[in-house]
Amino acid sequence: MKHITVAAAIIYDDQNRIFATQRGSGDWKDWWEFPGGKIEPGETPEEAVRREIWEELETRITVGELLHTIEWDYPKFHLTMHCFLCTVESGSLTLLEHEAARWLAPDELDSVQWLPADWEVIEMLKKRTMNIAVYTLTSALHDPQALDTLTKEFLTSLNVPYILKGDDFSDYGSHDLNLIFVRTGGTEGLFQQRMPALAGKTDAPFYLLASDKSNSLAASLEILSYLRQQGKQGEILHGNPEYIASRIQLLSRVESAVKRLRHCRLGVIGNPSDWLIASHADAECVRQRLGVELLEIPMSELLGTLSATSEPSPTEHSDMPTVNEALPGAHRLYEAMKTVVKKRGLQGFTIRCFDLLDAVHNTGCLALAKLNAEGYIAGCEGDVPTMLTMTLLRALCGTSSFQANPASIDPETGEILFAHCTIPFDMVQRYELDTHFESGIGVGIRGFVPEGPVTICKVSGDLSRAFIAEGKLVRSQAKPDLCRTQLVVRLANPSDTEYFLTNPIGNHHVIVIGHHAEALKALLRRCSIGFDVKNFAGSLTS
Repeated sequence: MKHITVAAAIIYDDQNRIFATQRGSGDWKDWWEFPGGKIEPGETPEEAVRREIWEELETRITVGELLHTIEWDYPKFHLTMHCFLCTVESGSLTLLEHEAARWLAPDELDSVQWLPADWEVIEMLKKRTMNIAVYTLTSALHDPQALDTLTKEFLTSLNVPYILKGDDFSDYGSHDLNLIFVRTGGTEGLFQQRMPALAGKTDAPFYLLASDKSNSLAASLEILSYLRQQGKQGEILHGNPEYIASRIQLLSRVESAVKRLRHCRLGVIGNPSDWLIASHADAECVRQRLGVELLEIPMSELLGTLSATSEPSPTEHSDMPTVNEALPGAHRLYEAMKTVVKKRGLQGFTIRCFDLLDAVHNTGCLALAKLNAEGYIAGCEGDVPTMLTMTLLRALCGTSSFQANPASIDPETGEILFAHCTIPFDMVQRYELDTHFESGIGVGIRGFVPEGPVTICKVSGDLSRAFIAEGKLVRSQAKPDLCRTQLVVRLANPSDTEYFLTNPIGNHHVIVIGHHAEALKALLRRCSIGFDVKNFAGSLTS
């Protein structure tokens, strides 16, 4: 296999933001990356990254620490990528080769679709910027100096960034993750006294750090039992340092997702489609559990906005005359939908899109593909549970997801063909324009997604059930008798197909790139969605 060695610049500013660039051409067009390029013969990696940033961005940089070297197998070559932390010396980061660029805050690193090789570095950067506070409970019977030494040794062994608050709980609940280190036994009463005030500061579970010294674990067990008796959630973080660190990273990710969900506004443009007889949602339950507000928006509002929207010149072109004729109207729909989203202050929406066929003789497929790629949640057919699932995935993973329905299932191999006429542009390696399948009019999207791991998810509209399963996307296909984007996924556990054939949560399901089952399970438990194991379907129960 061909071997390519490159150097990449992780450029950061005084606000700890990271500079990301979007590819404008090639197999991975529209995906995001760290700027940089190939190391030429005779160059050091540091020299190469300085040269590449000047050539790509007309900017001089200071090259600092080598953060990490990535080894990654792409389908056509093996990549070695040396990633350096860098700052701007001079210049304004002028885009000479890339399509777009963004400065991303630490909590926005998941908001773009990174190239597969870059994710390893993204996880390292997130770890460096986690906002974790450690509070302590200590019995007065123990020697403070000895305990301080043990505390430092224990927390350092976890290799995660933290702020040690000690016994000052005044700002408890204000950080991404708030940990209580039960340093010794004899602290059960201290916690009991503090618990009412702490519970009033946050609705997050109580996360108890426990070491293997000074009866730390014994006291933690008693405290967690007390919490359960009081109807509170909690967890003891105990084990080897690697396990505790991985758990802390996961919980930090979950709590950050919960914060993103709070005060999220989602629109339902028109009612759910008539055939979605099992796909409605309990708006009050959604508000209480997730902090998400559902707004009913009449279709007439979108159509009125559309009538006041001028018809733009499309940038795409198709060899199909009917598609070319529909492109200006499809772009006009995109502009109108975006106007409604901004006017209403929405983070996302679902639309009764089939009504557009009669109303404007066009489809919303192109608009949804573009809006999802821009970071909005954009679902179709007025399917609210599917929109909620996409919202949970966006909050947790920071990436777009694909709403689709199973077209065929092989229970023996675990292969499922998922199809739909739109897919977010930031999920695909390439795409083609076609007509909408059912109607034969408008603009449909045939997307081709790289092979690799995926996670399939769906939550019910009353948030009582959830399905999660992992698998591998084995191919994209283009059969003429199905919705235009067609992805074949082979489930990791073929027996999970039983869920679809015996106890499904509606027809639409949501696919996101990557392994996310464990993190999704933690988020759904945190939001009390299918909190009891029996309410989970798929491989989550194994």
